[in-house]
Amino acid sequence: MNMSLRPLSITPMPQVRLLPDTAPFSAEQRDWLNGFFAALLAAPAEDASPPAPEAEITWHDPALPLDQRMALAKGQPLDLQLYAAMAQQDCGQCGYICSSYAAALAGKTEARLNLCAPGGKDTFRMVKSLMVDAGAPAASSPASPPAIAAAPPGAGRDSPVPVRFVTRERLNLAGSQKETWHIEFDLAGSGLTYQPGDSFGVFPRK
Repeated sequence: MNMSLRPLSITPMPQVRLLPDTAPFSAEQRDWLNGFFAALLAAPAEDASPPAPEAEITWHDPALPLDQRMALAKGQPLDLQLYAAMAQQDCGQCGYICSSYAAALAGKTEARLNLCAPGGKDTFRMVKSLMVDAGAPAASSPASPPAIAAAPPGAGRDSPVPVRFVTRERLNLAGSQKETWHIEFDLAGSGLTYQPGDSFGVFPRK
């Protein structure tokens, strides 16, 4: 039997290019940023739970006035109404993002109603009203939040965990108007995990 072998043709995977070659970074920096943004924008894992049909969010926009956000969330479950009451900036000053702070309040794992600094008194009043309507005890005033149990280590700014600073590298070329740094921390032993797009607060100490 005569057999002939042909070389196997393999099509290389296309390289994701989100930054133009004219971006003010070195080739290595562009490769790193392209990989970071590709991971950030990648489709969710197959085992990720799909959002509930009623959980369609149309108000996560800081430019929308509070009354409009509340109108869009009318009739939704408590956690989504609380979500609409937040400032929609996901700034992390409360130790959460807007959706997780709302979920913690609705689930009664967080009792402080006044943590949304960008939302100020308007957000506090709306959150307080929603919690009262839901039968939850209200905070007496923005200045005197009730005492609660400490959060798990690393879960918020009230329960930080130590990590080790490793290195930093500037991503902008000399002369750039912006100053952006790639910073690395060693999370070993801290119990923390990090995925592209996550954020966390840093409290430096000697």
